[in-house]
Amino acid sequence: MKKFFSWRLLPSSIFFGIVIILYKWVAYGDSVYPISIINLDISEKSNTYGTYISTKYYTSQEITYIKTKSFVSTVSVNTKSNRNIENVLSNSSVPSLTEAELKQIKRTWYDSPIVVMKYKLIFFWNEKSACSFWKSLLQFIQGLQHDDIHNPYVNGLKYLINFQNKDIVSMMYNDSWTKAVFVREPRERILSSYLDKGLNKGFIKGNCKRTVKTFSEFLELAKQCPNAHWESQVRAPKYFYKKMMIGKMADISSFTEKLLTKIGAWNETVKIWLHSKDSEKKSRSHAQNAGDKLLQYYNNTKLQDVIFEMFEDDYNKIDDKDIISMIYNDSWTKAVFVREPRERMLSSYLDKGLNDGFIMVNCKRTVKTFSEFLELAKQCPNAHWESQVRAPKYFYMKMMIGKMADISTFKEKMLTKIGVWNETVKCWLDSKDSENKSRSHAQNAGDKFLQYYNNTKLQDVIFEMFKDDYNDEVLLKKVYFILGLKHDDMHNPYVNGLQYLINFQDKDIISMIYNDSWTKAVFVREPRERMLSSYLDKGLNDGFIMVNCKRTVKTFSEFLELAKQCPNAHWESQVRAPKYFYMKMMIGKMADISTFKEKFLTKIGVWNETVKCWLESKDSENKSRSHAQNAGDKLLQYYNNTKLQDVIFEMFEDDYNVFNFERKYFDFNKNGDKPVNTVIS
Repeated sequence: MKKFFSWRLLPSSIFFGIVIILYKWVAYGDSVYPISIINLDISEKSNTYGTYISTKYYTSQEITYIKTKSFVSTVSVNTKSNRNIENVLSNSSVPSLTEAELKQIKRTWYDSPIVVMKYKLIFFWNEKSACSFWKSLLQFIQGLQHDDIHNPYVNGLKYLINFQNKDIVSMMYNDSWTKAVFVREPRERILSSYLDKGLNKGFIKGNCKRTVKTFSEFLELAKQCPNAHWESQVRAPKYFYKKMMIGKMADISSFTEKLLTKIGAWNETVKIWLHSKDSEKKSRSHAQNAGDKLLQYYNNTKLQDVIFEMFEDDYNKIDDKDIISMIYNDSWTKAVFVREPRERMLSSYLDKGLNDGFIMVNCKRTVKTFSEFLELAKQCPNAHWESQVRAPKYFYMKMMIGKMADISTFKEKMLTKIGVWNETVKCWLDSKDSENKSRSHAQNAGDKFLQYYNNTKLQDVIFEMFKDDYNDEVLLKKVYFILGLKHDDMHNPYVNGLQYLINFQDKDIISMIYNDSWTKAVFVREPRERMLSSYLDKGLNDGFIMVNCKRTVKTFSEFLELAKQCPNAHWESQVRAPKYFYMKMMIGKMADISTFKEKFLTKIGVWNETVKCWLESKDSENKSRSHAQNAGDKLLQYYNNTKLQDVIFEMFEDDYNVFNFERKYFDFNKNGDKPVNTVIS
């Protein structure tokens, strides 16, 4: 029997031994091994869709590459532990890309950038920019042999659109991946597109629903009929071109060698192929020799101006290495000077909006009022009233930002920073010449706020129009104007002059909340007393309660029931932060309001004689008693049984626990109408 069991275990032992050996071979990085040891399913159509060389040896990184599934791949690993592409990508955290940016980078099935996993290359190719040559070359260095090089379903190449968004983000921001683009002078490229596609009636009719007879007609059609063969070659967010290798037709030979050397694919075999007939045949399949026909078609400057306008991004952004270098070089000072959007918008209206000639020329109609101008500004873009955010937002993190309110100090600060602040400059700034030049368009908009912003509605329009400007990470904080009014309406955030946490960026709120140098304080009231005060002030106000809760109440008990169904800040819980934050908060209560005032103001460093005098003044009393209902004196009248108190205890359980209020019934027997707390039985 023992013998039987020992033999029975032998097959299992052998099986697990083989599994362990295979795992070690596959799992450990630098070793090489023949592909034949991996259990691969090779499609019968591999001769059509892919090549398989049995004698080739692969590194573990290349096996991960083989395992990665793509829409053109017919090779799959027959195991549940299929490795993800992340094994090839960097695991370091990278910035994110918006959906629009990802869409721009990935493009479509037929014009997505080519990815060469083995050499960690992302190649941004462009139609009519030697794309046949590049596809053939990228096939060759990977051992792919497919004549239909432009068909992504059969050419064997991998495209960026096949990868997951998170992997695309990782590759684009990972410097171990080479990003390259090959472009062609736009005039030559658009002429090549015309000769190859524009004169092809079948192609142009199928894609643009009409044909053209001349090159100028084709240029007009190209503006209305988007197509990859004549669209801009800027096919990624512009900042990525800073680190891209950029090749052009004029230096295709030297760029080819430079790129392949960079990725480690330049060798004698490649050089021989580049000079072969096979290479020439594939790369010249759509050639129109447009470079030799420039004089024939561009026989005047008018058509060239059309191209310059159509492909402004191609001329400026990809090729403008000096601008990119300056922007990213910290030795260059970047500065911006901005104006509060409401003030700037009013100044634009007074200077330009009321100028019928200017507004008619630029916007085709005039306006009579400021509100009309705001509506027009939404429909008629113009630099005088467009957003002041004129660079990618992340650049502002390192910019010097000046504002109208501190123009004098900013002048000195900026000019000192760049090394030109001196007595001569100071004298000029104080001179009439400086004043005359800087005041030529001044409208004194700051003195006319009350006249034009006489309600909060127009301010809300500005806040909506200039969201980016008010983003305090970028330029300005969203704080409402006082409008020249008194601060008596202290509960109105539009006019009381106070700043609120909601106006700050989330990251700044987190920083402040967790930073112990910021004092966090809360002032609370015993829930039964507070709830009664809410009833007397708001519950009995039919107008308020009808607007907010759609029905009125007649009794305190009705109000308590309504309060459960109709949320409102006047009667909701006073626990308005995660409970653990209260561990470090200063907590004040009605019973000790006087001592808490002094303790709190001393803590933040503003307790002084002036404050004490104000606290004892009638002005202080009038403001603090504006909504007072003396609820503390009416407890006996409304809480004449324990039932209503139980309702409050249940509704405000968090308040009693977090703020350590005593959960005891009022006892009115000993002191008449003054309650004494007794323990709940």
